Amino acid sequence: MSKARDLLLDIATEKNGYSIGKPWRFSEFSLAAVVPIIRLSEGVRGYKLASEVKKEVNIRDTGNINRMEFTNKSAFPVLLKSGEVVTGSTQSRTILTSQIIFPQEKLVVDCACVHATKGIRADQRVDLESYSPAEVRRVVKGRYAFQKQEYTNTLQNEIWNSVRSYTKGASEKVQHTAQVLFSAQLPMGDSRIGRMEKSSIMHSSIDPQTYYTPQEDLAGRVRELGNKLEEVLKKVPTEENQVGICLITLNGLESLESFNHPDAWKAIRESIIKSDSEKVADVTDSDSVFEYRADKARSVIRELLTTNYDERIAVEKDRTSTVTFVDKKLVGEVVILDDQPIHCSFVSKN
Repeated sequence: MSKARDLLLDIATEKNGYSIGKPWRFSEFSLAAVVPIIRLSEGVRGYKLASEVKKEVNIRDTGNINRMEFTNKSAFPVLLKSGEVVTGSTQSRTILTSQIIFPQEKLVVDCACVHATKGIRADQRVDLESYSPAEVRRVVKGRYAFQKQEYTNTLQNEIWNSVRSYTKGASEKVQHTAQVLFSAQLPMGDSRIGRMEKSSIMHSSIDPQTYYTPQEDLAGRVRELGNKLEEVLKKVPTEENQVGICLITLNGLESLESFNHPDAWKAIRESIIKSDSEKVADVTDSDSVFEYRADKARSVIRELLTTNYDERIAVEKDRTSTVTFVDKKLVGEVVILDDQPIHCSFVSKN
């Protein structure tokens, strides 16, 4: 059995220090649940995330839509995650494959554009800003990572479509959530009161209408939606020794992110939660739309992580590799460093 698959089984069977925590929902009417992944480990983390050593990772636009140059100036191996977004005075891109960049290594990394109307400026310095939502990540992982790692016009168009789909759908969800939460605060007897009139939720700070960033600006819209939902996101609990989360929606397991060490999760927690903020906050005021069974969370996670995935090596070099996985429901990847799996990331295909 491969080291990559070992990590999935450790999480699924809660072995080697891993455990699946108690599901959390923003309210009893929420359409999604956040399930923490925890690991008790005294191991030393032998790497950093690119997002936590930004000043020591130089990123330069090569002038090609699907290429960015990364130089690791730090003293640590740096984990660059697929789905991370780089922005600046040139075209915004998302990274297509997670991989390790070693100290003083310069590496040209495959990317795709996530801002269709912004032009390319070669040699411009850019910085990591955010993390792509599930709508974009499923195209990156499902269409690229497991299909010969070829950048094509078709792939780029699908990514642009996923950006527009996310920004439109997320905006509508936030507007609906704001309206439902507003109705929960109206005085008793008001005709606008809906099913949530007795809910303990008391948030009216969500602006349901004004969006200042264009729909094609992925990083800008993720940032803007995160700001609108700041009060909701503050309520997402942080567990001791947490190393990741599963997001479960109406369709089952939406996404999973897990590291081998709590410090790695702490470094990127805010970006990951913010990327799917509208799903975390999404609520309903309709009867019988969603019945959430907390007792089934573990079984859903275990079933999907123990699936007989097809797998292939996407990146392989001395001391590190990235392995991609795919089946009918999920696509994902595991990064291995010095013969140890350090990170896994999965997203639903639908």
